[in-house]
Amino acid sequence: MKIRFLLPILLPMLLLATLVGRAQINYYVSSAEGNDTNPGTPELPFRTVGRCVGTWNDTVQVNCHCSGVFNEEVIIARGGISPLQRNGLVAWDTDNDGIRSDETFVLDGEGTRNIAIDVAIGARPDNVEIGWVEFRNYQPMAGVGEVAARILSA
Repeated sequence: MKIRFLLPILLPMLLLATLVGRAQINYYVSSAEGNDTNPGTPELPFRTVGRCVGTWNDTVQVNCHCSGVFNEEVIIARGGISPLQRNGLVAWDTDNDGIRSDETFVLDGEGTRNIAIDVAIGARPDNVEIGWVEFRNYQPMAGVGEVAARILSA
């Protein structure tokens, strides 16, 4: 009988715990129309990918939706909360058709950089998802070949 009385109290608490555990923030980045002093909304996007990735922490899932050609090296210092709550760096579905492969998200080294995405010194950012991005114009690194992203494993 006690369970019947506790159920109305426990059920809302479990539901709230589930919703809080799945908190997610979406930021938007536009190389053409953004400004890094903006709040990162679709109407007022950030300008650089680095500004968006700099908001990542290990307490909430953050997705960076990017549109345009970016001439920068992106340094990742933190990952997502868990494998099910990865921080994301993906193309912005600007036409809202559910298809990201028709969008433009390019990291361009301009022929002067050899790394597009790197990990901050001393960091181990787990749970990161990167998708629908094109890498262009990255120079060979010490004769080893072209390197657009460095993938480190344990």
